[in-house]
Amino acid sequence: MINIITLLLSFIMSTLIFNYLFKYLISTEKLKIRIRKTTKDKVIWTIICCTIYIILYVLIDFLALGIIGFNIARGILLALFVNLLLLESNKK
Repeated sequence: MINIITLLLSFIMSTLIFNYLFKYLISTEKLKIRIRKTTKDKVIWTIICCTIYIILYVLIDFLALGIIGFNIARGILLALFVNLLLLESNKK
């Protein structure tokens, strides 16, 4: 049960941090990302995000963190994945 709680807490905190960080970087135009609204471009963007997630998940697995550290890292990685997928809606 403690593993699920640490995963959820790290996910929630990281999601809030990444959300405001991406909004700030986009509003100050330090991060220039143009995501088109066609289905093909959305599929390509989703594949890129999934590839980043898989590569970083394998890297986290090789770091041999403890159970708590692994769950915190997974929560941060999951928050990054979700925010990258929702990056288009942050531009508004």
